[in-house]
Amino acid sequence: MLLLICLLSISKLHMYTYAILIFSVQIFFTTIGVEWLYSIYEEYAYITTRSIIFKLCSIALLFIFVRKSTDYLWYVFVTVFATVGSNVLNLINIHKYCDLRFTFQMNLQKHLKPILIIFSSSIAIMIYVNSDVTVLGFLKSDYIVGIYTVSVKIYNVVKTVLSALLIVTIPRLAMLYGKKRFDEYKIVLKNIFNWLLLLTLPSVVGLAALSSTVVKIIAGTKYLRATSSLEILSVALIFSIFGWLFNECVLIPAKREKYYLIATIISAVANIILNLLLIGKWSENAAAFSTVIAEFLNMVIAMYYSRDIVNFSYLINNPISIFIGCLCIYIECLIFQSLNLNAFATLVLSMMSSIISYFIILIIFKNDKCITILNYLKWRKSE
Repeated sequence: MLLLICLLSISKLHMYTYAILIFSVQIFFTTIGVEWLYSIYEEYAYITTRSIIFKLCSIALLFIFVRKSTDYLWYVFVTVFATVGSNVLNLINIHKYCDLRFTFQMNLQKHLKPILIIFSSSIAIMIYVNSDVTVLGFLKSDYIVGIYTVSVKIYNVVKTVLSALLIVTIPRLAMLYGKKRFDEYKIVLKNIFNWLLLLTLPSVVGLAALSSTVVKIIAGTKYLRATSSLEILSVALIFSIFGWLFNECVLIPAKREKYYLIATIISAVANIILNLLLIGKWSENAAAFSTVIAEFLNMVIAMYYSRDIVNFSYLINNPISIFIGCLCIYIECLIFQSLNLNAFATLVLSMMSSIISYFIILIIFKNDKCITILNYLKWRKSE
């Protein structure tokens, strides 16, 4: 209803009415898609297979139907298809886990307060994630919005890949904490923290160093202006991933939803204020900077309210090996950038070289996660 009121009352949105209405179909299908149920039962093989199939179908449809700029409604339709298709499949398969039906036999008093707190937190997150694009749209041109959207899309792709490890462990961590198996909980949390550290820092460094190359491949040379905002956003990846870790894996299992809400509200307000103050002068770079500050505040506040549960000095293992590896990655990426190869060759060679050198450095410094991988490979080979 709020969406319809906005469409009718905000004149600047009228030209996007059909696109927004098509996108709004996701609201209903996300609700009936009960994605959370499959996460509870840790059906990640099903989730992954289903997502890959619908994403591949979407890519094929994009090549078939989206040929020129006027085909943007087809682009919207295909984008929605990937999500809606997954939701429909979820609904079809739900009989394996429960009998889904309408009922008025609900213990609302027990569940309403935490649900509303988490719901409010989700709204706050959506506000500070999307406010930069919204404010850009009102204060700047569609061209600037397009430039920044390229940066945001690349940023979100990398964040989604990195957060995959985090998402699959949330149900397990919630179960361990809920059953008061705190020793096991802390061991799993420490492992996840160090795996994220091992993967996130080199990804941030690589994305920052190769931002212009990535923009060329994803969007073309016309969007090279997006390079600077992508470099700034790459820093936000660190704060976003670890803020998510402490919010979803510590505060929520500990039933401290109100602190999660406090963190997200403060972040949202800070993001909006910074956007309004800075976008007028620094455009898309200001929007990216505001996102960095918002993600940083979110992480710091979540860590503060988690300090009696988590010993931060206990979490970190072998940080020196990771930092030295990241330094080598940055130098290698700059070297390949200076060779004036085509964008795709630069990206592939930089990634291959960085992965190999990073792995070697981790072995030299005896990083325990790297040793775990080696031992697993030896075990597989012996079998």
